[in-house]
Amino acid sequence: MESGAVKRDAILTYYQNAGWDYRAWSRDFHMHFGFWKRGIPWWSREEMLKQMNLEVFSRLSLTREQAAEVADLGFGLGASLRQASEHAPSWTLKGLSLVPWQVEQARARNHDRRIQFEQGDYTGCSWEDNSLDGAWCLESACHASGDGKGDLVKEVARILRPGAYWVVADGFTSQAGDANRFYQWILRKSSDFWAMECFPDEDAFLAEVEAAGLEPVSKEDISWRVAPSVLHIPFVTLCYFLVQLVHPRHRMTRQSWRHIAACLLSPWVGLNRKRFSYMLWVIRKPGSS
Repeated sequence: MESGAVKRDAILTYYQNAGWDYRAWSRDFHMHFGFWKRGIPWWSREEMLKQMNLEVFSRLSLTREQAAEVADLGFGLGASLRQASEHAPSWTLKGLSLVPWQVEQARARNHDRRIQFEQGDYTGCSWEDNSLDGAWCLESACHASGDGKGDLVKEVARILRPGAYWVVADGFTSQAGDANRFYQWILRKSSDFWAMECFPDEDAFLAEVEAAGLEPVSKEDISWRVAPSVLHIPFVTLCYFLVQLVHPRHRMTRQSWRHIAACLLSPWVGLNRKRFSYMLWVIRKPGSS
């Protein structure tokens, strides 16, 4: 297991060197997979990415007109927060990212004073106890330490107000079923390439949630909803790779190569349905605000 300092350095190095690569995935820099529902064309990746945000927002149990302070823990380049500002004009929005480059880029793209982008660690932030009416982690919880992401869970339990909800959308591993050496290698390599210690484990995560005094409200396996956007990976990766090779001003960094490798491995990780699922968790802090 990596030390906290080593893991932190790996995350910073990855996103500072491969961050621009995500423009091939989304013109608005949505740095996550999409959610397909009836009516969305399978080829419309950007629409699926925005729908994933809407699925997360809807599970916060907040109305769009409700005055609420809501946070994105690990906001990438702020695309989800920018969409949230349009979706819910009464929310005050906060974002936290470990990566200074992401904070700089998110601020440059932001034109809404209701959104505050801050640089910091979501396992030990400066926000006050019981200060948030809602929070989400959209493919960012995976960067926390341990199988159960305990440091992150404890911090969320501290900063949420009683009665507030936390939504987590991410890939989760499971101990059910067999895992041969080849699959273990794929899982380990994809985690390493994406600067993760490991994906969260369902049972370990649930144990940490309950130990922190939080209540798991629901747990949805949305793997098949995510699958249509996953199918875009080979085409997007190939096109981006070819552009990098032929464009005289572009130079592939080591982190870019690792990013491409992780993208190509990710569909194979998800094929083991007994060992891996894309989950949407809704977790509540007991009490009433």
